[in-house]
This record gives sequence, structure tokens and C-alpha cells, in this order.
Amino acid sequence: MKRLVFTILLALLVLCILLVAAFALLLLVDPNFDAVGSCPNYPHCDDQ
Repeated sequence: MKRLVFTILLALLVLCILLVAAFALLLLVDPNFDAVGSCPNYPHCDDQ
């Protein structure tokens, strides 16, 4: 039983790491995605 709980926790941890990595990759690849933080009126941002 303890091993099952450990396996589930490990799987959740790996899933979280993958989600964070995918999010970081999205930020790096997509310039428009990055503009959300630096631009309040996101869709109409002439800075880029």
C-alpha cells in the first residue's frame, strides 16, 4: 500500500515538472505569449 502511494506521488511530481517545462517552453517559443506580462492591453500591443 505504501508503495502505491509513493508511485502516485512520484507520478504527480513528474506531471507537475512536465507541465512547468511545457509552460516555460511555450513562453520561450511564442513571443505573443510573452507579451501578456509586459503589456496590460495584450491583444493591441504595438511594442513588439
